[in-house]
Amino acid sequence: MARSPEPVITVDGHTYRHTSTLKEDFFSANHLYEREGEAYVLKVSRFRFIFAFAFQWLARLLHHREWAVYSRVDGAPRIPRLAGRHGRDAYLHVFIPGTTLRDHLGRLKKGGAADPGRHLRDDFFPKLQETLTEVHRREVGYADLSKAENVIVDEKGDPWLIDFQISWPVPPSGLLRPISLAIFRAIAREDLYHLLKFKARYRPDQLTPAERARVEHRSALNRFHKYALRKPFHYFKRMIYPKGSNEIVRWKFRKGEKE
Repeated sequence: MARSPEPVITVDGHTYRHTSTLKEDFFSANHLYEREGEAYVLKVSRFRFIFAFAFQWLARLLHHREWAVYSRVDGAPRIPRLAGRHGRDAYLHVFIPGTTLRDHLGRLKKGGAADPGRHLRDDFFPKLQETLTEVHRREVGYADLSKAENVIVDEKGDPWLIDFQISWPVPPSGLLRPISLAIFRAIAREDLYHLLKFKARYRPDQLTPAERARVEHRSALNRFHKYALRKPFHYFKRMIYPKGSNEIVRWKFRKGEKE
C-alpha cells in the first residue's frame, strides 16, 4: 500500500504544505506542495508493487542517482529548477503549471481539433530540441523521450522536460568513462530520434528531408529497446500490478484541478 504524503515538510529551513497528488506509478509518486504562494513538486522514489518492501533499498539508490543527474542538468532551459532534498528518497523541484504533451493534445482533440499538433507553437519543437541539446552538452543521455508524459506543455505553450529517473550520466573521469561515453552517444542519438518522431507525428511540416529519413529508418538499438526491453517490461508490470494505468493519477493542469 502507498504511504500517505506528509502534510508538512521542511527542506533547507523552508516549510512546505501538501496540497494534492499529481502522479503515482509503480516506482515513484509526485506530490504538490506550496510555500509562500509558489508550488513545488516532491518526487518520492518508492516502489508500489507486490513485495515492494523488499526492494526499497533499490528505490533509495535510484533516488540518489536521479538526484545526481538532476543536479547536473539543473539550470538548463525549460527544466524545472531544483529546490532541495527531503529525507533519503525524495527531492523538490519547482512546479510548472501545465499538462503532459499527451493530455494536451488529447484535450485539443476532444475539443474538436482535427489536427491537434497544428495547435503546438511553431517554436515548440525547436525549444524542446534546445533543451535536449543542453542536456546532452552536460553529458547526460535522457533515455526516456519516447513517453509523451515526460514533456510538460506550460500555460504559454512551451515544452518542459521532467523525470530523469533512467537518464544516463557520463562520469567526468575514471576508467569507465570511455565506455560510458559510448553508451551516452548511443542514447543521445535515440533521444533525437524520439524527438523527431514526435515532430513527424504532430508537426510534419517542420521536418527537413534529412530528419524525415532519420525517422523512417529506426536504429538497431531502438528495435532492441522496443522488443527486448520495453514490451517485456510492460508485460512484467501488468503481471505484478494488474490494475496498471488505473493506479496512475495524471499530471494536473493547475493546482487542485480535478479530472
